[in-house]
Amino acid sequence: MNTQLLRSVFTLFCALLVATSAYSAAIYNHNFNNKNFSAHTSINSNMTAVWSGIGDTPYSRDDGGTPGMALYAHNHVYVLTITMKERFQAEITSISFRRFSGDNATMQIKINEANYGSSFTATNSLTTITRTATVSKLRNRIVIKIAVTNGNTVNNYSHIDDFTINGTVSGYDPAAEATPDGNGILYVDANVNTPGDGSSWNKALKRVYYATRAAAAESAIKQVWVAGGTYETEEDNTPFTLTDGVAYYGGFYGGESDLREREIAYNQTILKGRGGHVIAASGAGASTRLDGFLVSDGTGLEAGGTRQGGGMHLSNSS
Repeated sequence: MNTQLLRSVFTLFCALLVATSAYSAAIYNHNFNNKNFSAHTSINSNMTAVWSGIGDTPYSRDDGGTPGMALYAHNHVYVLTITMKERFQAEITSISFRRFSGDNATMQIKINEANYGSSFTATNSLTTITRTATVSKLRNRIVIKIAVTNGNTVNNYSHIDDFTINGTVSGYDPAAEATPDGNGILYVDANVNTPGDGSSWNKALKRVYYATRAAAAESAIKQVWVAGGTYETEEDNTPFTLTDGVAYYGGFYGGESDLREREIAYNQTILKGRGGHVIAASGAGASTRLDGFLVSDGTGLEAGGTRQGGGMHLSNSS
């Protein structure tokens, strides 16, 4: 037998096995044995999660000595709210759990209000259901629901156990996905509910350093509008770097469509350093503009026995 060929086949098999295992890994699991819905059995380190209910407050219920989560109300809903860490996203490939119903209720899994697979029936026997579909780029907040539609009997309760989400969690760079609007404007708002690609106030980026890095890479970005708030640099001794020809404006409330609508005094926009220069630019010309910001916490760099350029350091700029 060809030993080299056998080794190559074995190596390929191992690679495929590792890839498959990584792809189908459980990113969340709760067997509810501890009767503490907040103490998950396992959860990816870049996620947090909390259970709640609609129609009733979740409570622990034993079924043959196996604790699970239960709700008792007509047409109730289990709700799992997952919060992703910034710059991380989930891809869900399957959801499985055991279910029980006192009245043969119909159940439907939903991810962010969209049906995840078809509905199914729960009986008075605790059996496993699995729904398989790939949903990608789940960021910020993910709401998974199990909507229970009861019959007409008085036993309007249900019970779930061994809840598992399979998929992957990966990092992404918001700066690489930043997209200006049709006028070349990129939006930043530290208080935006659901950060996006920066193409509008509703889809604003959350950090100024995402916008400055995006402006350096994307020539379509002509202006950056920043809502009031405090914005720190990305790392220690790493300034916000301005790009030649781009105008950066602070002092917005969030929602404005014209520069003249700004109220700079009421919407203080602070660029805060973490050592060294707060702002830097090289080769910036007259069309480069910084307008409507307060600059703080720059320490400058040592030069000739003194610290210089705490707020801003410009080189080869006019």
